[in-house]
Amino acid sequence: MQPTGAQRSPFHTPSGSRPAVKTAGPGLNSSAEESPLPTVGPPTLREIASAWLRRCEDDHADGELALSTIRLYRRLVNRRLIPALGSVPIAEVSLADLRALRQQYAQMPSEANHLLRVTRRVLQAAIDAGLRPEGSTYAHRVRRLSERRAQNPTAPEDVWRLFCACAEIRAGRLDLCHPTMAALFQVVAVTGARPSEIRTLRWSDLTWRRRFVEAELVEHKTSRDSDAKIIVFSELGRGVLLSLNPEAPDDPEWVFPSHTNPGRPYREISRAWRRVADHVDPSNRICLRDFRSGLATNAAEANIPLERIQEMLGHRSIVTTRRYVTIPPRRVAEAQQTVSDSVFAVAKRGGRHG
Repeated sequence: MQPTGAQRSPFHTPSGSRPAVKTAGPGLNSSAEESPLPTVGPPTLREIASAWLRRCEDDHADGELALSTIRLYRRLVNRRLIPALGSVPIAEVSLADLRALRQQYAQMPSEANHLLRVTRRVLQAAIDAGLRPEGSTYAHRVRRLSERRAQNPTAPEDVWRLFCACAEIRAGRLDLCHPTMAALFQVVAVTGARPSEIRTLRWSDLTWRRRFVEAELVEHKTSRDSDAKIIVFSELGRGVLLSLNPEAPDDPEWVFPSHTNPGRPYREISRAWRRVADHVDPSNRICLRDFRSGLATNAAEANIPLERIQEMLGHRSIVTTRRYVTIPPRRVAEAQQTVSDSVFAVAKRGGRHG
């Protein structure tokens, strides 16, 4: 269904004046950008998706969408959705199309589920514009894929071995990566911060206290408008920062400057991390991001309240924090035994609780 005259969709533009597809920034090469827009015919999914993405960009500029969210939308629209269904007229996108899209990324369940959510929002934008009938997002007819648990909490002994290995690298006794990168790994391990937040840390972000350091990040994964995030470095993390000589650092701006690209922070650290992690424990595929869930789980093991862990990780919602905490079977068994002891103690007394 395509409106005509005064009912024409705000997404629809006259032929010959349709906007180009909005890119996701420099360096993004996508088939969605290489093929030109059609000049005649009904609006395609490409046009609606591009217009929806521009509205999301405006929301991000107004502080309504986090940086991580708009980056996700750009990638899914430009690299996944438009290359797959961009040439299909928006009124003809079918249930079979959505199921085929899901199946295409079945080996990446999280990616497939994110892509389905974005596609439904694009279809809902078309419905709101009168380009599709009501209820044609197929929200309840395309089943989400089961996602494997992404968190693999790092054990305390792994944190200790990693910290010691990085100290050996920085002392010149191990040649696995650059000493500055080893310091970066140490800070991630002891703070549980996201690697991207530490990788792009600036000296101007830091406020030095007597026994700890605060880092105020204006731009971070969930940044909105002027909502800053605080990362706290305890004495151990503070010691790593002091060892980088903040009075006369290697770079006046970046705490962890790249040794291959002077004047800029590190962009790629995964290969160096893999060498260090394999040295620490070749049999255990430790991921750098696992230190975040490891910090939460180890804190819970130390009986630190969940609200305090929420502050440590910088989460807005305690529900998010709960997903990072893994309760080991041993603690579950202890809890069950405590309940059993209580029940049988009551039964032996022949009384009731309370």
